[in-house]
Amino acid sequence: MNKEEFQNFRERFNRFENGFNELVKDQNKKNEKWDKYSKQYTQLKDTEKSLIKLNVGGFKFTTTKSTLLSLSCKFFEELLSSSSPNEEIFIDRPGKNFEHILNTLRGKKLNNNILNDPHMKYSLIIEARFYGV
Repeated sequence: MNKEEFQNFRERFNRFENGFNELVKDQNKKNEKWDKYSKQYTQLKDTEKSLIKLNVGGFKFTTTKSTLLSLSCKFFEELLSSSSPNEEIFIDRPGKNFEHILNTLRGKKLNNNILNDPHMKYSLIIEARFYGV
């Protein structure tokens, strides 16, 4: 192989190597994307599995296990430990105010209108004490 043929071979090899390296980079990006989507899918499936259906005094609520356990309330810990997965859980309490209890567990603040109504405020305090919120 003479010098010119070697130079030609070297240029072709370098082009091949650069092309191959680009393919590897592209594949790595695709793998990273796949891993990201796979994790998101797993999280969605886990969330779906952890959905809890509640019937509080005839009012239906759907939330997650992590929301109910967010404040380490003994009531919900015991309730969830004694219930079967995918089973609707009945709580024999007034359901009208449970939405506000649930929103508190979700980290939301109570509406000022609720706090300004003495009857509503009193009933929420009773319910919050019951649930240990």
